[in-house]
This record gives sequence, C-alpha cells and structure tokens, in this order.
Amino acid sequence: RTLMKLNRDGGTIDLETLDADVRPVAERSLLLSFRGSLSYNKPSRMQLVDALQDPNVEARIATLADQVVGHLPPHSSGVGRYLVETKDAYKDAPYPSAARISYLELLRASIFSLSPPGDLWEAYRTWEAIEAGSIPVVVANSSYTSCVDPSRHMLSTVPGVVAVRSWE
Repeated sequence: RTLMKLNRDGGTIDLETLDADVRPVAERSLLLSFRGSLSYNKPSRMQLVDALQDPNVEARIATLADQVVGHLPPHSSGVGRYLVETKDAYKDAPYPSAARISYLELLRASIFSLSPPGDLWEAYRTWEAIEAGSIPVVVANSSYTSCVDPSRHMLSTVPGVVAVRSWE
C-alpha cells in the first residue's frame, strides 16, 4: 500500500510506502497530531491554530494526553505527547520536527489526526490518517464555500471519522 501527497496539478510531491501492519491504538504514543501549512484562504486551519494558542485549550489537551497516552514511553523523536505544527506555505524551510519524525511516522504514532480543510473541505490528510490507522478528526462546519453541510456525506459513509463542531 502507498501513501501519496499530490499537488494541485496532480504531480506527486511525496510517496511513502506503508507497512501492511498498522499499530494498535494501545501502542501509539501521541494523542493527536497535525502538520500542515498556513496560507491563503484556509480559515479552518487558522481557527485550529488560534484555538490551540488558548492556554485553557492547550492545558486540556495536555491533561487528556497524559490520561490517554501517559502510561506509554514518550515517542523516541522527543516531540511530546501531541504535535501541532504549521508553517507558512510559501517558505521552503522544513517543519521544525521533520528531521526527528516523518509525516508517515507522525500519523502512525498518533491516535487522532486533526484534518482541517485546506483548499477543499475534504483534505487528503483524512485519507492518509485512515490508511495509517489514525482516527481523523474533521470540523463539521455548517458550510464551506458554497457547500452546505459538507461533512454529512463523509460522516455517513466513512467509518472511523470523528467530527467536532469547532476546534475550540
């Protein structure tokens, strides 16, 4: 099986091979993760970042991470119990943790993978998370551009996807 990221022109950006075995949830040392760019017209990503900068939200996530994965040894990359990492889409610099943990390993080590919309409501990272055995978390926005209730179809047809009303 393969995990591919495609650019808008359909060209391959990255290709990584997944092992046939997916880690059980009990062996995943990260509660949640997100690694993605912040750029034009991606308000849900900005809402996610804003919510996570709230000390109360960050404290709740840290507490929950300790409760859920605190009994496991920390991930060998040293990224902590959860990782939300963004960068400006127009900079070629790698993500700060990229040298320590690949995107594929990040998905494999995470129980939940946050999947905010990007250019389209249905992000490719949702399918990558499912492929890696992580549970994708999407935001059930009431509308996205001109689409009303975009999450309804996915939530009714794709098992294992979790929806939240907002990132807060």
